[in-house]
Amino acid sequence: MKKTIILLAVILTGCSSHEAQTIQSINALSYPVRTTEQPANVTAKISSGDLENLYSSNELLILRLRSEIKAARTDKIRTDEVFDTHTDVAKAFDALSRLEQFEALNTVYYSEKDMKGMGEIHQKLSPLI
Repeated sequence: MKKTIILLAVILTGCSSHEAQTIQSINALSYPVRTTEQPANVTAKISSGDLENLYSSNELLILRLRSEIKAARTDKIRTDEVFDTHTDVAKAFDALSRLEQFEALNTVYYSEKDMKGMGEIHQKLSPLI
């Protein structure tokens, strides 16, 4: 009986790992709402250095999260695990897809010089690292 309790504790601890919490958090995130285009006088005031720094910072956050998830959850997987929505692997792939969408939004916001949108992305992803 004691061995069963210890084994159950080990299994539950593994399920609540940092990676599992990160995956769950990513899958629960909402995307930043697109606002109307900024007036030219607002975008003219944005420093290209600030814009580049925020864009790069977001790219690094996405890269780190993607690497963490891939290393922890996508090694030695079976195809059926990807398509069964109840598996950790499927949830990890969902999180990876959401990160790709955040990356695409980051690129769009960068091209539009939308510091607010990129700031929202940064605000949502940085606590997960």
